[in-house]
Amino acid sequence: MRLSDAVVGGKRGGGGGVDAGGAGAGERTGSTDQQTEPKTDTDGNIIWAHDETKDLLGGISQIVLMDSPDRDDFLNGFKSGGKYDGVVGIYRHNSSSDRIGIFDTALIDALSPSVGWIAHNGAGYDQIDTKACKAKGIVVSNTPGAVDDATATTGLYLIISALRQFARAEQNIRSGNWKSGLKPAHDPSEKTLAILGLGGIGLRLAELCRPFNMRIVYHSRRPNPSA
Repeated sequence: MRLSDAVVGGKRGGGGGVDAGGAGAGERTGSTDQQTEPKTDTDGNIIWAHDETKDLLGGISQIVLMDSPDRDDFLNGFKSGGKYDGVVGIYRHNSSSDRIGIFDTALIDALSPSVGWIAHNGAGYDQIDTKACKAKGIVVSNTPGAVDDATATTGLYLIISALRQFARAEQNIRSGNWKSGLKPAHDPSEKTLAILGLGGIGLRLAELCRPFNMRIVYHSRRPNPSA
């Protein structure tokens, strides 16, 4: 099962180590203090950052996997005595919006006062009302460079695919029309590539296209010193 949200639980500065891999509700890890009893739902897991999560958070916080089926259940969990009561930080993935919606003003306002930060797993944070977070003293973080390379390589593939008609050729093969119905294709070499917005992704795309001896131009709100 794919993890949508990992909610980091426990009071501010609380102790008690937790195995992010899914300690059972009755298992103890670290402190035996009742307030630091591990609260981990076993219906999900942190897949790609399993060990990193244990290294960063183990011993200083509990980890609760968000299992709310809808927005109402999620917000009720932050009420006194709820399953997310005392949460100090939230790790958010875009896929959670399918169940609890975006982090708009209504959701932010309903979070318990203990919440101090929201770590968004993505470059864009348009699904989080940062003004509402600022008003409530909640710090928001994102990962602006995490997908630069993956997005740029996808862009390079699409450029080559369009020039070489890969998609149309594949359709012909699947329909049994081998080497028919295709016009002469083009090579990327010595073509001009125009990039709108030379941020991390655009700059990486330019780097990937240089071996093709392409002429690269860009337009951005401000000059990029790395261009």
